[in-house]
Amino acid sequence: MNTALLSILTHQLLIGISPLIYKFLSPGIPSPVVVSVRWGLGAGVLLGWLIMTHAWQKLTKFQSMKQVAGLLFLGMFGAGLATLWNVIAVRHIGVVLTTLLINLELPLGVLFGVLILKEHLTKTYLQAAAIILVGFLLLLAKNGIELPPGGSFTLGIVYSLAAAVIWAGCTIVGKKLTATLTPSVVTFWRLALGCLMNVSIIVFNGYSFMTVTQSITAVDWLYLFWLGVVTSGIGMVLYYKALTNFAVKHISLAFTISPMVSVVLGVVTGEKPLLTQWMGIVLILAGIGYVFTKKGHV
Repeated sequence: MNTALLSILTHQLLIGISPLIYKFLSPGIPSPVVVSVRWGLGAGVLLGWLIMTHAWQKLTKFQSMKQVAGLLFLGMFGAGLATLWNVIAVRHIGVVLTTLLINLELPLGVLFGVLILKEHLTKTYLQAAAIILVGFLLLLAKNGIELPPGGSFTLGIVYSLAAAVIWAGCTIVGKKLTATLTPSVVTFWRLALGCLMNVSIIVFNGYSFMTVTQSITAVDWLYLFWLGVVTSGIGMVLYYKALTNFAVKHISLAFTISPMVSVVLGVVTGEKPLLTQWMGIVLILAGIGYVFTKKGHV
């Protein structure tokens, strides 16, 4: 259990850093290129690891068409469209607002878990969820958000909310898939299919993939390496390993960590969180700690 908890905490830390990386990337790089390169790097590294560990045969050993359908949903919609929409949203309304809206997958994930997986919400969990909800609302108290150049508030909101809905669904699908498939297999197909989805979008829009990648600078490649290999490859495996040990409601609680990371990074890069935001961070951490210290009651 401790290993699983460490896995999801590490994953959320990496996810919290990602929006800032998107912000640092050259705005001239088309969003589908960013996503396709990120997922392609992650899938390539993961495939190499599976080959070295002689586990690559598991990649094609499916037991049912439901598994295939689930992987297609994770890859094409979760990694493909939702991540693309996340990048576009960051470029329209900035890191902070996008991150907070994306994390609406928190309550949506819990709701889907109750409705689809029939998970039971105990008194202890509801108490912790109430604490976290208050903290999350305090975290939303961000005034004076300035839109990036050329940003559209409406488009950013729509893309963020759409991505949140899809990612909440991905939590449920991933939970079901990891019951029969190893985390590395689920991760590989999610990344590989997400990459192919965005390459298709690039081609459909008339871009030459080789031409647009040639304009990526060395610094941008370092950013993309971090997003692809560290956040996507390593981080996603950690996420699915945690899914095999935790209920969706617990995973959803941990999803509140990434916006806190974004707030902290905002301070480092010059932003000044309000006192209410710091209060929110404390409440969220307290709520998560309360859940994981009440073994057998959640």
